Amino acid sequence: MNHTERTRLLIRMADMFRRKAAGTSEELQERLGISRATFFRYIEMLEEHEKRPVVYDKTNRRYQFQEFKPTGKSESSPKPFSGVGGQLKKIYSNNL
Repeated sequence: MNHTERTRLLIRMADMFRRKAAGTSEELQERLGISRATFFRYIEMLEEHEKRPVVYDKTNRRYQFQEFKPTGKSESSPKPFSGVGGQLKKIYSNNL
């Protein structure tokens, strides 16, 4: 798998987590054509980039970014996930 393909997979995973449309790890591994180890390595990379954890919702059987409730302090509240394509390409270009 080359750099461009990995970047596309990361962007696709981030989008699915953000939209809460990811499913189980087995479903995602099959859908994306990646191994279990790669799946969890990519989750770690996305968590680092997003500055929030990826969690598994047992009720709905899906992975998603953890949602934070506003605390009233704008500095501590996470920023919404935006511009994933450009941000991931810039961040991961040196890491993949």
